[in-house]
Amino acid sequence: GTIENNIRSSGTLTNGAIRLGSGSFEMNGGTIKGHTASKGGAVGGSTGSILITGGTIEDCHATTNGGAIYTEGIAQVSNVTIQNCSAITNGGKS
Repeated sequence: GTIENNIRSSGTLTNGAIRLGSGSFEMNGGTIKGHTASKGGAVGGSTGSILITGGTIEDCHATTNGGAIYTEGIAQVSNVTIQNCSAITNGGKS
């Protein structure tokens, strides 16, 4: 499936498509595309865990950290295509 074109830019809504607290997020296929947020354009969270083992993240942007992925917790990423993602402060993944 595809999650597409979400923009979050105010209050505590810091992450684009997927916002994590202390939970977990797993992705093994599909596409996350065209999201904008202050942190983690596609996926982000504080103490949760992120496991991405396949799929595509593209055209996601952050005004601070992690254009594609941002976490202060644990992230494991493999066999995923990340393209055209950017962040003003710290790169496509942070």
